[in-house]
Amino acid sequence: QIWRGLTKNPLYLFISIGTMVLQVIMVQVAAPVLTFALKIHPAGLSWKQWLICLGFGAGTLVVQQILNRCRMLILMFVP
Repeated sequence: QIWRGLTKNPLYLFISIGTMVLQVIMVQVAAPVLTFALKIHPAGLSWKQWLICLGFGAGTLVVQQILNRCRMLILMFVP
């Protein structure tokens, strides 16, 4: 179960939420300043681009669950 115990670790939550907030700030707020250094558009990301980024991020969770299930199935049949 991927979600079990997720909210019981405050350090994990702090780091995860802090990372997300800093990424949004860097892309949306600091974009005009960091345009040349990071090669990003001065206006930041559009809402469609943010949805694509969230989709890729959520996709990694799905792929990891599939890999975990495949590993469990393989280990069931290998002595």
